[in-house]
Amino acid sequence: MSEKKVKELKENIDAIFEKSESEADATSAMFRMVFPDFDDIEKIGGFVHTGKALGEYLWKKILTKTEGGFPGVWFNYGFGTDETLGPWEISTKDCPVTDKKNVQLKLAVGF
Repeated sequence: MSEKKVKELKENIDAIFEKSESEADATSAMFRMVFPDFDDIEKIGGFVHTGKALGEYLWKKILTKTEGGFPGVWFNYGFGTDETLGPWEISTKDCPVTDKKNVQLKLAVGF
């Protein structure tokens, strides 16, 4: 990923965390960033995965929103890290998505 794209991604993530009042808000907004049609989705299976640098960046950000010191929402529903991805890459290849009409969608998101 180019330096320009990494900068844009960081700026988008920073804006999400600045606007979010809670860990749950931030987690939801991250899913909305990855899945633009989030409101039409009934179920997301598996986990979104990120490269190592992005995963570390997100953990630092999410810890600023945790209450009581434990990132429970992110830990249970957030993104996983996959070291086979590029450092700032996001992948949904292992996330079967079903929309509200019960149609399974095939997504291939790469940031």
